[in-house]
Amino acid sequence: MRSPSNVQFDLYIKLREIKQAAAVLEQIGNLPTKERAVWAEQYGDMVHQAFEHFIDDSNSVLRDVSFDSSTMELSQDLIISLRDTLVAVQHIVAADKKHLRS
Repeated sequence: MRSPSNVQFDLYIKLREIKQAAAVLEQIGNLPTKERAVWAEQYGDMVHQAFEHFIDDSNSVLRDVSFDSSTMELSQDLIISLRDTLVAVQHIVAADKKHLRS
C-alpha cells in the first residue's frame, strides 16, 4: 500500500487532470450544435476510451485512500468532478445523436 502523501498527490493530479478536461469539454459544449455534433462524431470514440482509462486509473488511486480528512476531501472532489465532466460528455454526445436522427 502506498503512503498517504503519495495517495494525496495522485488524487491532486487526477483532480487537476479532470478539471482541465472539463474546461476543454465546456468549450466544446459551447460550440454551435452542428459543430459540436461534428466534433462528437470525429472524436467521440477517443473521448470515450480516454474516460474509460481515466476512470480505471482513478479507481486504482481511490482504492488506496485512507480516512484522513484531506485525502477524503480530495477523493470527494475527484468523484464530483468526474460526475460533472461525464455530464458534459453526455451533453456533447447527445447533440451528435440528435443530429444523426435529423
